[in-house]
Amino acid sequence: MSSDRSGNRRTVRLGEILKLRREHAQGNEQLLSVTRTRGVISQEDVGRRDSSSNDKTTYWKVHPEDIVYNTMRMWQGVSGRSDLHGIVSPAYTVCRVTDDADPRFVASLLKHSALVQDFYRYSQGLVSDTWNLRYSSFSEVKAEIPELAEQQRIAEILNAVDMQISATQEVIAKQKQVNAGLLSRLFSSFDTPSRPLSEFLATRPRNGFSPNETEHWTGVVSLGLGCLTMEGFVPRQLKNAPSKDVRYASAWLSHGDLLISRSNTFDLVGLVGRYQDIGTPCIYPDLMMKLTPNKLVRPEFLELALRHGYAREQIKRISQGTSGSMVKISAASLIKVTLKIPDLADQDRVLRAFTAQNAQVNALEREIAKLRLVKQELGNAPVGFCAHPGLGRGVGCGHGDVSSNASSTGWRTGGGRTAQPRMSSCHLRYSARMLTSEWSTPYTVPGHAVSSGGAGGTAS
Repeated sequence: MSSDRSGNRRTVRLGEILKLRREHAQGNEQLLSVTRTRGVISQEDVGRRDSSSNDKTTYWKVHPEDIVYNTMRMWQGVSGRSDLHGIVSPAYTVCRVTDDADPRFVASLLKHSALVQDFYRYSQGLVSDTWNLRYSSFSEVKAEIPELAEQQRIAEILNAVDMQISATQEVIAKQKQVNAGLLSRLFSSFDTPSRPLSEFLATRPRNGFSPNETEHWTGVVSLGLGCLTMEGFVPRQLKNAPSKDVRYASAWLSHGDLLISRSNTFDLVGLVGRYQDIGTPCIYPDLMMKLTPNKLVRPEFLELALRHGYAREQIKRISQGTSGSMVKISAASLIKVTLKIPDLADQDRVLRAFTAQNAQVNALEREIAKLRLVKQELGNAPVGFCAHPGLGRGVGCGHGDVSSNASSTGWRTGGGRTAQPRMSSCHLRYSARMLTSEWSTPYTVPGHAVSSGGAGGTAS
């Protein structure tokens, strides 16, 4: 191996620790998918309709402990380690981890912001929709890793945090079921006739505008369809948009605006959410409609009513399309959907009960956010300096970072993309101690705990 070594760490090309696996599927194996946050999972758990090819003999085989990444979205960090046997489409790249690297550590390493920046720079294509990172380029990206024993120690701590996150997510899932049951009982208690949506709108639903996405920040963003979820609005898919366009006039968003998707898969079309201000001018796309409630209904209540199963089933029935995966709903059809909307006093009663129940979910989700910050500190330590215990930030300890200078690494920096400094393995060791008894008390979830006795702590 031609790796450079310094102390107990070494600089490697990813191709030295991740070897391309090229085993074709037989066609009857479990279909897998890769997500940014959940890693490698069964396609059935994705929540989207299966649009895979009937002939799967061109698909790639995946073994447990393999690393799989989305060739066209690796610049966004979409990769993960597999616990499963299965197959993935040719849109993915499958790699086998060599014996001198820990698969769990490598999976975390590939999420590091500096490496994701490298993946961004190495990806080829004219626009973001066509960017791809082939293995030939991926294998040349350099990374700094500690020795195997330290990789394993860091991986064990990261695994403990993941277990804590999973335990919290289970509690959240149960609480959401309770909340859904409460909401269903409240809606079924209304002794009010069903009336068309049109009677509760001040204006006709209006489509937004979809500009061409820009590569760089302009101060204006556009929502993507992914911002509307089963739980409402989540600002998780924002696209840079040109700073000026006269067609923005009818598409600007204000805090609290109620949106509904008019095009998506059969199961996801018609998702609703109230826009929450994101701190920068924002427009909504052509594939969403804005609803303006009148004085007969609270916007918050109308969102819940459109999310309820009674409305969702109607929305699915009015969706149309010839595509096997995408369908649409029209404004003319949407306003005919019937809803049971009680008087304002009953609406307020429902909203108070729902808000109280939802507060418990919000508190648990904040705990998950804290855990993810801890995990980020462990696996995505600040770059550009070393924080060795006892020395303080910026004080040298002999474990300096690998230079990010393009001339010394041979990385290309075209297209205005700048190189990023590498993480320090010493900083990783410092961060790892944050979850041990010497440095901190672990976060807890009712009924669950993570041992603080060292790197091997497990959920109980």
